[in-house]
Amino acid sequence: MSAGTGWTGEKVRTYMLIRISETMAINTQQVIRIYVKKVFDGYEVIGETLDHLYTIKKCTTRAKAGETLEKILSQYDRGQRVIEL
Repeated sequence: MSAGTGWTGEKVRTYMLIRISETMAINTQQVIRIYVKKVFDGYEVIGETLDHLYTIKKCTTRAKAGETLEKILSQYDRGQRVIEL
């Protein structure tokens, strides 16, 4: 049995946490969407839930924000449990 599969070999849905500060992590099960947003002093990667917007990471360039978003997506595909950015 490999990571991300059950005992019968079927793919098991895993949920992941994204650590956004020393004292906070958001559960991807609660996130509706993750996107890059232009702000006054750069770009932010935003995690949106039903009742709140969380800044996952602040970046100085759109390229860095895009890399952060790509890192989240690639780790999610691998079944990673916690991502620290």
